[in-house]
Amino acid sequence: MLFVDLDGFKYVNDQHGHLIGDQVLATIASRLAAEIRQGDLAGRIGGDEFLVVADDLGELEAEDLCRRLGKTVAEPVRVAETFVAITASIGWTPIPIEGRTPDELITAADQSMYDRKHHRHNPD
Repeated sequence: MLFVDLDGFKYVNDQHGHLIGDQVLATIASRLAAEIRQGDLAGRIGGDEFLVVADDLGELEAEDLCRRLGKTVAEPVRVAETFVAITASIGWTPIPIEGRTPDELITAADQSMYDRKHHRHNPD
């Protein structure tokens, strides 16, 4: 399970308005859905946060998927006559066959995302 958080999205709404922000979110959602495999799931869970559920990935495959999703999010979004640049912080956690609830998985993926975001901004 991957947790995708758009970095600084509040600025998009503040700078361009909520209509543009909503269109950016729709574009990002489409990009995420296009980047995953058939049978995997991607969806917005609220605000500027998305979840991706990708079955049967090893650690290297999950890291590669994080990299690819980050790259596709970072492509500028054209809305009307405006280009909006956005980046994402992405974390992931393995989905065990048993032993963790969906809420626990989301929390673990969310924590992984925050750890990566913190490390990116404070690499020491």
